[in-house]
Amino acid sequence: MFKRLAPALRGRVTRRAIVHSPYTWNATAAVFVIFSISDFVVTFTVGGMHTERLIPLATCIGAVGIALFATRPPEPGSPWTHAVVFAVYGGVSAAVFAHAPQGSAPMITGIYIPVLAALWITDRRLVAAHLTVASALLLAASLSGGNETATLVAALCFIPSCVMLGICCIAVLDAVDAQGDALDALALRDPLTGLGNRRAYDEELSAELARHRSSGRPLAIVDLSIRRFDDLIDHVGPAAGDAVLAAVARALVQVAPTGSTVARLEGDRFAVILPGTDRPSAEEYAAVVNETLPSHAGRHPIELLAGTAAYPSDGERRLALQSTATARRGEAEDAHAGPSTLRPDAVADPDDAPARPWAVVLGDLEPVAAPANMPRRVTRENLAVDPLVWRAVSAGFLVYAIVGVVAKQLVADLASSEIYYVAGVAALLGLVNLLTRPPRINTVRNHMVVSAGYLLPLAAMLSAAPKLSWVIGTALLAPLLTAVRVIDRRAILAHLLALTALALAVAIAGIPDEAGMVGIVALLANTWVLTVSMTVVFEAAERQSAEISGLVLRDPLTGTGNRDLIRQHALEIRPRHRDLQLPFSVIEVDAVGFDDILHGAGRGRANQVLRELARAITEVAGPRATVARVSGSTFRVLLPFTETEDLAPFEEELRIAVAGVSTDHHPLGARVGMAEFPRDGDDTAELERLAGSRRAADDPAAHDLRDALAVLAELHGPRR
Repeated sequence: MFKRLAPALRGRVTRRAIVHSPYTWNATAAVFVIFSISDFVVTFTVGGMHTERLIPLATCIGAVGIALFATRPPEPGSPWTHAVVFAVYGGVSAAVFAHAPQGSAPMITGIYIPVLAALWITDRRLVAAHLTVASALLLAASLSGGNETATLVAALCFIPSCVMLGICCIAVLDAVDAQGDALDALALRDPLTGLGNRRAYDEELSAELARHRSSGRPLAIVDLSIRRFDDLIDHVGPAAGDAVLAAVARALVQVAPTGSTVARLEGDRFAVILPGTDRPSAEEYAAVVNETLPSHAGRHPIELLAGTAAYPSDGERRLALQSTATARRGEAEDAHAGPSTLRPDAVADPDDAPARPWAVVLGDLEPVAAPANMPRRVTRENLAVDPLVWRAVSAGFLVYAIVGVVAKQLVADLASSEIYYVAGVAALLGLVNLLTRPPRINTVRNHMVVSAGYLLPLAAMLSAAPKLSWVIGTALLAPLLTAVRVIDRRAILAHLLALTALALAVAIAGIPDEAGMVGIVALLANTWVLTVSMTVVFEAAERQSAEISGLVLRDPLTGTGNRDLIRQHALEIRPRHRDLQLPFSVIEVDAVGFDDILHGAGRGRANQVLRELARAITEVAGPRATVARVSGSTFRVLLPFTETEDLAPFEEELRIAVAGVSTDHHPLGARVGMAEFPRDGDDTAELERLAGSRRAADDPAAHDLRDALAVLAELHGPRR
């Protein structure tokens, strides 16, 4: 079943995607239709009901469900979404009135009120307004139409749970929205410069052309590349080449007028969209950018070659404009086809050696920073330990305990004295949860908390029998606990089947009255629908979270982590290592001679070498370690539960592994630096800096000499 539903939320997961999912919309419509059918069944099977109220109600609710099936879902926040949400709690309130005197029977169907309000309405204040109006209508319906006191008590029990469920849904959906926005930003952004990528450029150019066709205004694009960029790399190295690309990106953004789009298409190619600009102004823009850039990187000049095209004179379609601009850039490149002129006064050493990457001066220009403050990953592991969700659940148990005691005091015939025992257990569980940390998923305590979400309500029903419909609302958190705190589908199914079997056992035993029977059936149907729906959403959000993690925390070339992954893992393990007074080590490894491979064998072979280095270092580090490529040919390893004094064999294996990647004509050596927590520092950045400085001070030639002496000693040692 899950496999059929999950494809409805493939791709980007946001409120809008969930709302526009066929499953979500059809499930909402089905709830109205099922409720309508149930009302018709109750009308003609249960005696003493107000048929003059139930038949019109069932007809109206069924008509709403059919209308939803026949229409497309509205946009979140639109007026129609407010109408749908109002229809949900308006229908529930009308049902409470129509089922009088046993209006507590259909109240559990209001479980969708907070879920749909949080889903369809983006403004929190409006969500609060809807929940307030829903609470008022439920109380009004409970006090009117000849309802029993039990209905009012059921409303007092249901409303706090409804609010808590709404808070949890808002927190989750806001995090999902932020995660979806982050995925869009990552998918449309160049990771090196922070500019848009080709996809972003193509989408924005198509949109701008559509706007300019309707307005008749001019539009210009500029296609740029760095003159003889490969020669620049040869002279300043790949690290400085990346800094030059970032400097060009910064200059393009600084000079571009407001409303422009700047993108890095590939390599050293950039493109700029200039709305409301003609071709001469676009050429002037390119000239100003050239003036803004530093004149040289090391000994190599920095110069941009530009080609421009304007709408509509050079074309009215995106591809035509881009082709014209690219052709004109090619003409400019042909006009500057001569050899690159090196600046003699910037020679790095008397032997005319290439300038070192760290000797390149780029003026005040810094690389364009990537967006910071990435949202927390939306996973059930994170939600299970989220303080807000945990406190809401804990408060729910306390509210149930208070309501049970108050109800017994106010209306003595609603429950036996056994309700005190159930309330005491609920209060104890709520207090324990509030005073302790939330359990992690897949622990015994976690399954006990999930089970308590439906075992306590079932115990309350037994103690309140036969008029037990007023306590059915205490099971409102059962689907939330099951969907959030259980990952394995088989475990989810086991909890749902346990709830179903126990609730049906209560019903089959003849313990509840007619209203209780209706309430139990409504509870089971709604719990199954809501739990499955929430599971589909969580699984889709976790797929999206994994994609973001791959974009944010992984090096796309080698598949290892990046600098952020090392820091994240260090932050995660540091509290545990500090509490247990255990060390962990940060090791930095740099492949000496990699620049020779890059210049001698080309970028393709150099990239292959980096991938081989990543595999070799990962194999040596082992499964417990975190391996990341932090820049160029520099890798960083995080080893938990290790001291640097015990890492001599590991260091030797690293050197052997790096040397094993060497080619015949381009041998590799290794510089290794280490730092230990907490001996060398408590801050992750300080440990990284120290490991980097020790790596820079390491001399692989000394290790080569030591190895040679060791071999000679072995060859000339005493024979046995």
